[in-house]
This record gives sequence, structure tokens and C-alpha cells, in this order.
Amino acid sequence: MTKALRSSLPSEVLTVHGTHRYFTDVINATCSMVSTLAEGEDEVFLIEATYPDGFNSRWHCHDRGQVSFVQNGGMTITGETYSLVVPAGHAVWIPPGHMHSATGGGEVTVLSTYADACHLPPLPDRACVLHVSDLFEPLLKKLITRQVTRSRDEIFDAMVVLLYEELRTSRPLNAVAPMPQDKRLRRVCEAILKDPTIGTGKEQLAEIGNMSCRTMTRLFRSELGLTYSDWVQLTLAFSAIGRLSRGESVSKVASSLGYGSPSAFSAMFRRRFGICPSELTPRKAAAAR
Repeated sequence: MTKALRSSLPSEVLTVHGTHRYFTDVINATCSMVSTLAEGEDEVFLIEATYPDGFNSRWHCHDRGQVSFVQNGGMTITGETYSLVVPAGHAVWIPPGHMHSATGGGEVTVLSTYADACHLPPLPDRACVLHVSDLFEPLLKKLITRQVTRSRDEIFDAMVVLLYEELRTSRPLNAVAPMPQDKRLRRVCEAILKDPTIGTGKEQLAEIGNMSCRTMTRLFRSELGLTYSDWVQLTLAFSAIGRLSRGESVSKVASSLGYGSPSAFSAMFRRRFGICPSELTPRKAAAAR
């Protein structure tokens, strides 16, 4: 295991190999670990994971509610009817029993908690991205440390209560795109999500879906309630989230997306996502932590 993929927890809770029993670097191994831990008596457990660039999970679900905080890099979570982007410094909520898959952009480090409903506030019945406070990351790290050392005591319980309050006061980030049920259009949308710039080749996309441009345009409206152009623009905005969280400047991202100035891009970004693009830069995130 390379140093980049080792646990970032304090050295006193690590094994000689630089990892701990709740650390993984293979996404499907995480799924197996979650299933095993869910069979135990712990009503709340946490896992630290670092995945390589471009990881892709199998289609799966968990019996418990999942909240994953992305320390660096970015993830795309795709469900049956949606796709959403989780940038660094944000968390994603995935309800229990909710089928989904995950893919990564850049090396991704994630702190995840899995909990029974009694330890979670009322959260949406759909997956969503959460804009959490600066306390969220260190709280998860501390909980993992006490879990690894088996320090499940009154302090651990108090931190679980604090985690509940942090989730209760978090606010959703509107970073979700609808996904179609039609298999032809879904192939098209998945291709655009992998490479948003491919959306400029309408005829090429229609071929991917094995249909005519006219049929594809009609399906965008009937399946998603959006025009083809509107859906492509939405995914381009999503790609900006990932690029910003990986360190690209606001001006560079704005220029590549065709905006005349960074201020025009920032105005669009605030309207769509409710935050300034500068809030997603690694320098801002590091300063906050």
C-alpha cells in the first residue's frame, strides 16, 4: 500500500502497515465491510477510505443510513432516478435500502458513518448532498479514533449526539440531475456524465442511444422535463464542481465553459447551487479545517 493510500488517523491507532481495521482502499471491499459490521451490535459505526482516481463501485445498497464526508477529490453518486456530485468539504446522505453506485474524480478520501434511524435526524427520503459545518470532519475523525481504540463510552455517545445535531442543521446543496428510466436515454445521459463535453455532439449521442436525434430530444422532455440543452448545461455545471474541488481556478473553469468573465460564472454558480465557487477550492477547504 502506498503512503498516499494510508490512513490519516493518529499514529497511535494504526497498525504497523499504517492502516486500521476500519480503513479500506477498494470500493467494493467497503461494501463488504459495511455488510459485516451491520450484522454486529454497534448501532453506529464509521469507516475511513481512500480510493484511487476513477474508482467505480458496483450497484448496491446498505441496510443503514449512510453519511459520507469527502475530504478530497470528488464523487458522483448515481441512483435509479438521479445523479449527484459530491465535492470535497461536503457530505452525501444516502437513505437505507437505496440502490446506488459511486464513481470518483481524482484520488478520493471519504469518512463515512452508518447508523440506525434513531441516531439520525429526519433527513430526506432521497439521496442529497449536504453543506456541513467546519466541525463535521474533525468530529468524524474523533469518532473513528475512539471506535478503533474501542473507546465506546459516554464521550463516544456524546459525540454521536453532536453528529446528530450537525446533520440536523446541515443544508442541502442542489447538485442533483434527474436520470431517465428509458434505457436508450440512460446510456446517453451516462455518456454525458462521464464526459460533459461530449454533449456538443448531438448526433454522436443519438447513436450511443441507438435512436434518432428527434427521438432523443423528445425523450429528454418526456422523461426528464428538461430540454437536451438544459440537461447538458446542468452536467457542465456539475463538472465545474468536481474541477473546482480538485484545485482548478475559478477563472480557468469559467473560461473553459464559455463564460465571458469569472463573475458571470460565479453568479450562475450561486443561483444554481447556493454557494460561491471559491468555497469549493482546496485552499478554502484546508483553511477551514
